[in-house]
Amino acid sequence: MEEYNKEQLAQIQAGKDANLDISWYENPEFTWGQMMEIRKGLESDVDVSLYAKHNFTSEQMYQIREGLEKGLDVSIYAKPEFEDMQMFEIRSGLEKGLNVKIYADPNIDDFKMLLIKSALIEGLNISNINFKDLTHEEIKTEFRERKERKNNDTLDNYKDKEFSAGQLKEIDLGLFEKLDVSWYANPEFNNLRMFQIRLGLEEGLDVSWYAKQEFNANQMNLILIGLKNNLDVSCYANKDFSKAQMAEILDGLWIGLNVRLYSNPEFDEFQMEQIRLGLEKELDVSSYLNPGISWEEMAKIRLNLNRKVKNGK
Repeated sequence: MEEYNKEQLAQIQAGKDANLDISWYENPEFTWGQMMEIRKGLESDVDVSLYAKHNFTSEQMYQIREGLEKGLDVSIYAKPEFEDMQMFEIRSGLEKGLNVKIYADPNIDDFKMLLIKSALIEGLNISNINFKDLTHEEIKTEFRERKERKNNDTLDNYKDKEFSAGQLKEIDLGLFEKLDVSWYANPEFNNLRMFQIRLGLEEGLDVSWYAKQEFNANQMNLILIGLKNNLDVSCYANKDFSKAQMAEILDGLWIGLNVRLYSNPEFDEFQMEQIRLGLEKELDVSSYLNPGISWEEMAKIRLNLNRKVKNGK
């Protein structure tokens, strides 16, 4: 018989008492702390398969479980190469709607992550810094200098550049609000795109998600709406999605659907709509979850599935 210590046996018994599937952790190679985190995940009905592994410490398991319980995309940090405090900084950023991909790197230590997270919350433009090559003090100095430049910036610094009157107006409005206009003070952004970035900065959002040349003003607006409503914009903040595709994914997020099933650029917006409509009716959309099926055929399959459900078949 395999040998367990009393703490491990207590976790196994607690799982039995709660009618949980203790096979996930009934293994003496798991410490009692690991067992406890798996048990708590089972009690919360989260996908423990993402962390019920020997190469995660109990502290790492805790960070992954917390993320799962809060509906976060833990795949960004559920990796053994991240230390538990790095996981915490990434999870904390996800909770705040930040673009954590900027610092979700095992080579960036947790204190650097904290500094980067704080700068993103403050709205500083830090998208062009190689953090791995800088010390903690160098990062703090760089952020301090950028903050000073932001606070001392004036419109005169932009009048001699190739900006239209509409673009200069957006820069002037941003400066008046003490925003870091370096996010959008670029002649390649037209005034409509500048407006969307300025709105995000005024709302205190992490505009690094969409302050990019690859997005037009309409796409930016849809990402801004998602951020403003604490939705997981990582599902559609992708240059490969059109405005219409983004809108379909956003509609699904609004009502809590598993949009990952159709957030694929290979589905056009009409196919996405049919999948979304099926999910709204809690249908098994797997039978038409294929980009090779036309949206018209998808509609037929969906309506047929809906009839079968109504008829109790």
